[in-house]
Amino acid sequence: MSTLLSCRSITRSVAAGALLALSAVFAGCGETPPAHPAMRLAQPQLAEALEASWRQLDASWTEGGDAPCDSAAIVAMATEGWVAGVDAAGLQSRFGKEAATARERIHSIRVRCPVAAAQGATPATSAAPAERRPREADPRPVLDDAMLDAYVRGMGEEIALMRASGSHFVSLSQYDAQGRQIATAAELSLAEYRGLRNAMQTLLYERMLHARYAGADGQARLARLEPHKREHALEVLARDPYAALSAAERDMVLARMSELQPLYTRYMDLAAVAD
Repeated sequence: MSTLLSCRSITRSVAAGALLALSAVFAGCGETPPAHPAMRLAQPQLAEALEASWRQLDASWTEGGDAPCDSAAIVAMATEGWVAGVDAAGLQSRFGKEAATARERIHSIRVRCPVAAAQGATPATSAAPAERRPREADPRPVLDDAMLDAYVRGMGEEIALMRASGSHFVSLSQYDAQGRQIATAAELSLAEYRGLRNAMQTLLYERMLHARYAGADGQARLARLEPHKREHALEVLARDPYAALSAAERDMVLARMSELQPLYTRYMDLAAVAD
């Protein structure tokens, strides 16, 4: 069956779970998943499909984020299809962090590969890429005073760039001048900064949710959430935000929290996209 025929068949059938799990196919056809009422009625199932497809996309990025432009453009198109699936299903809050990461990655590929990204996948480039050795994820450095200072400098630069451009994110690709500029401000290599940033953003996000839903008032807010939002919040609340840290790292981060949390709040005020 041809790719075009497959896309048309999927579009007509509106099989919601398969539709979102195969967001890459829609992207390859230049289409986005249709906003069908069935999507709204089946959000829990759609969330599961989106989680599975995000894991696949994330693995593709880890393995090929710095791939040649024709292959990278395919990853960007598949990622665009996933974001469109999130929007069509009304699950922007459930996948807020992932969607922001997806947009960063799409932007970095567009900056690095403007011609390939504009042309999209062609029959010649849509074949499965050759197997690559997985690229190691950016490591998390030990969180000490020097690293937290670097995080503050880097995030300050990110916030300044976002305010200047009106963007909801900045690229942290090694091929993008913004990424290099931020790493320079942080006084780290780009890989070190990305690893540091990922760890701190995850911790601060989860800490924010724990604070938001603490106590009787927080539990009342939690009970009023839409089911998919409540499910996500409960998953986060079941985790200790500091679980990945050593005791010394936890003490260090807690000692600096009066500085770190407002910085994260300023970033989120710029990064958040309303549902």
